[in-house]
Amino acid sequence: MPRISESRRAQQRERIVGAMRACIMRQGLTATTMADVIAASGLSAGAIYGYFDSKDDILLAVAQGIADDRREIVEGLLAQDPLPTPGEMISALLTTLPLGVPHSSLIVQVWGEAAHRPEIRRVFTDILGSLHATMALYLEAWFAQAGRAEPAAEARTAARVVVALLQGWLVQSALTGTADIEGFAAGVDALIGLDGPTAPPADG
Repeated sequence: MPRISESRRAQQRERIVGAMRACIMRQGLTATTMADVIAASGLSAGAIYGYFDSKDDILLAVAQGIADDRREIVEGLLAQDPLPTPGEMISALLTTLPLGVPHSSLIVQVWGEAAHRPEIRRVFTDILGSLHATMALYLEAWFAQAGRAEPAAEARTAARVVVALLQGWLVQSALTGTADIEGFAAGVDALIGLDGPTAPPADG
């Protein structure tokens, strides 16, 4: 039997992860079983277990995929000159969630598993740490562009707060079924302050 190419393996993995996402959004994480994922993927049980050992493994792949997508968006914004404002950055992160509010619900359900299961929480701690680091890179560049005196120090302090704001928006949108991204993004800019303290002018 010919060996499956790496690109084909990646496509099959994404097919399985996509099936898990669809099941969670349709019926909730708790009610989703491996049998549901198998049926939604259109693959055999043997094929799925060739990629993932359990439902938890697929769930972690769902979480990692969401985090990787968000990180790539922030990294892309870092290449822009001038940098978009923090509110514009937040807007880019939220408007590109593929299914809007239903995707928010999926994310919140996945967080719920991490809240009470140490083996999943450990992975989520690593994912969150990576997001904090990426956010700190953006904020350091933004604060430097804005002329702040200590952009790196401010970025380290603010990164966790900005990520927490994002998490809060996702929870609210999942609970209320509404998504005022524009208003939220404007609020982030107002909170951080586009005209905050700047570095002292150079002598001369």
